[in-house]
Amino acid sequence: MLRIAIAALAIAAADGCFLNHGACYNAGFVDGLATPELCQAACQLRTDCNYWSWHPDRNDKRCHMCKTERRGSCGDARGNNCVWGPEWCPGDDDDEDSPAKVLEKTMDFAERFCGSDGKGDALDAALALHAVGKEWHDGVHRGDEDLEVALKPAADKAAKVLATGCNAADTCNRGAVLVSNLRAFLLVHDGDAERALADDRARKAIFDDYSVYLADGGFFDEDSVAAIDDWFDSVPTRLAEGFTYGAPYLTMTARDAFNCGSQRNNPGGAVLVFTARGFNVFATQYGDRTEDAFRGTTESSRGDLLLTVLRHEGAHQFDRTMSSRLQKLLHTIKNECSRVEDWLRAGVAAGGVGANNFFKKAPQEIIASQFGNQYMLSSSKQFKVARTQASKGH
Repeated sequence: MLRIAIAALAIAAADGCFLNHGACYNAGFVDGLATPELCQAACQLRTDCNYWSWHPDRNDKRCHMCKTERRGSCGDARGNNCVWGPEWCPGDDDDEDSPAKVLEKTMDFAERFCGSDGKGDALDAALALHAVGKEWHDGVHRGDEDLEVALKPAADKAAKVLATGCNAADTCNRGAVLVSNLRAFLLVHDGDAERALADDRARKAIFDDYSVYLADGGFFDEDSVAAIDDWFDSVPTRLAEGFTYGAPYLTMTARDAFNCGSQRNNPGGAVLVFTARGFNVFATQYGDRTEDAFRGTTESSRGDLLLTVLRHEGAHQFDRTMSSRLQKLLHTIKNECSRVEDWLRAGVAAGGVGANNFFKKAPQEIIASQFGNQYMLSSSKQFKVARTQASKGH
């Protein structure tokens, strides 16, 4: 049995150990954990997590992880009901498994789980694999000879599990999350998708061509995957450099596709993403819904919702490709704009504050909204908006 599961059952909240306040999340977060004990157990798997807070009033049941003992309010709109605690409570057995042992146990569990009827919850294994695999990729365990020896047999076992198939995996037993992490681990270990995505030609092509791992648990249908492929193919090479800036690949998640029916029990992108680059899109199929990117202007153009979100989130990555001249120009635009009509995407009214206040407070949304939502949908419509608004002195 995996150590996290053992720890979750063995932990006892000693008097004064679990308290009612929040913590920071500079060591990350995990969603979909049912108890504070599981949150503490997840913290114990991470080298840089020393404190945690669990937020049951949030729909996603988020577990915040913190490097330092920094306390605060729960920060939840629905109340102040959260639980805080340290990595270990007084009297806990803190005899941790080594990263190599955790990796070995995780792969053994994956083999048993996928070779059976999938009874039980695979989230424990997914959390353990993600914690060890990502920290290894980030260099946290550099010099750990035991882990270096364990990596190849672990990768070989992961490849065997995927090649055999894991029909037992679904969103309710969190097997889908485990499989996604097995694929991510192999992508990092192998440096290619030959074994990680051997059973999925379309998603393998996206990785091979654009270094993008589509972590959707198989949710997107054939038309959606083709539309996603076409969009990445349309991005100019210079801008596409932002997708993998400082990382071997980018992960595009569809977190809600990992929920069990109406239950919001997916663990979040923090568990599905291994590298420094990634973004999330809605779990909606291509052709299901549309959105008008020019609402609030003189023009109108409805774009597919899946691609609208993909363009927006993808354009966030373009910020990393900007030269100092372009960054200065962006700063000037933000400072010079003072009215809603000064912005091309004037219909944005996030939080009811209006476009001008929105972009002033969230300048990181300027490129994503004007370029991603509008320009990449219809540059001609955007030019018409710009010409009309400029003629009115905006």
